[in-house]
Amino acid sequence: MIIDAHAHFYPPRFIEQFDSWKKYGFEVQREVSGNRVLSRHGKLIAVYTDAFYSIDKRLEEMDKGRVDVQALSFVQPGIYWAEPEFGLSLCQLINDEMHQIVKKYPSRFIGIAAVPLQDVDRAIQELERAVRHLECKGVGIGTTINEMDLDSQELFPFYQKAEELSIPILVHPFAWERDRARLSPYYLETSVLGFMFENTIAILKVIFGGILERYPNLRFSFAHLGGAVPYLIGRIEKAAALRPQMCAKISNLPSFYLRKMYIDTAYFYSPAILCALACIPEEQIIFGTDYPFPIGDPPERAVSQMQQDTSLSESLKQKIMTNNPASFLDIR
Repeated sequence: MIIDAHAHFYPPRFIEQFDSWKKYGFEVQREVSGNRVLSRHGKLIAVYTDAFYSIDKRLEEMDKGRVDVQALSFVQPGIYWAEPEFGLSLCQLINDEMHQIVKKYPSRFIGIAAVPLQDVDRAIQELERAVRHLECKGVGIGTTINEMDLDSQELFPFYQKAEELSIPILVHPFAWERDRARLSPYYLETSVLGFMFENTIAILKVIFGGILERYPNLRFSFAHLGGAVPYLIGRIEKAAALRPQMCAKISNLPSFYLRKMYIDTAYFYSPAILCALACIPEEQIIFGTDYPFPIGDPPERAVSQMQQDTSLSESLKQKIMTNNPASFLDIR
C-alpha cells in the first residue's frame, strides 16, 4: 500500500464561490481551457485545473502511480481572511464535502479537516465536529494565521484540544507576504523561497515557543521536508548555546523537539531527504506529492522517483511510503 499524506483537494461547491468574493479583494479570470485563475489584490494565488476538484481525474492519476490512499487537505487561498462566522461556514462546507468523498471511496481517501483559526473557539468547535462526526484523520493549518504565528498563546486551547482528540496537525504555508517585493522579480516569493521560509519559521516557533514542551503528545507534520530546518539545525543549536534566552520556554535542546516532528517528502529531492534523515527519525518521514500543484509531483512521478532512488534502502522506502503515513494518520 502507498499512502500520499500531502495532497490537496477543493470541493467544486467551494470553487464555485470564488466569484462572490470580490469584496475581499479576490478576482477570478478564466483561461481558454476554462480553468479558474484566482488572484487577490493583484497577486496570483493559483490556477485551478480540473485535477483540483475532479475525483475521477484524481483516481485516474492515483491508479497510474499505484497510490492507494490520499489524504485530502485544503490550502491557499485559505480561510483566515474571512470574518469568523463566514470562515466557519466555509470550513463546514469543505469538511462536509470531504466527508462525502471519503464515504463514497473509503479505501482511497481520508479527510484532513479545515478549521477557522482566526477564531479559536470556532476552530475548536469545528475540529470536534470534523473528528467525531466526519471521521477526519487530521487537521490542516497554515504556518501563520493572519498576523499570528504558531507560538501565539491564543492558539494553545486549540493545541490542547488536538492533543485531547489525538489528532495530528498538518502544517502548510497558505501565503507568503514577508518581503514579497524583494523576492518577486525572480518568482522566488512563493514555492521557491517564500513557502520554505514559512515552513522554517513555523517549525522554530513551535520548538522555541514551548508547544511540544507543554503538549508533548501533539503530532505535527510540516510540509516540503521541513523547509531549511534539517540543514540549519546545527547552526540553530549553536546559537541557542550562545544565547540561552532563546530556550527560556524549553527544557531540552531544539533537536530534541525536532525529532518529535514529522515532515513529508514533497518535493522529492534525494540529497534533502538524506539531510533530513540525519536529524529526524526515519519513522517520521512521510510520503507526500503536493498534488495537484504544478511544483509538486503527479503520483506516478513521485512514486517512481522514490522507488528508483538507490540512496534509500528498500525497507526505508517501505516505511516512508506506507508504514509512517499509516501510523501518523492512524490508517488501519
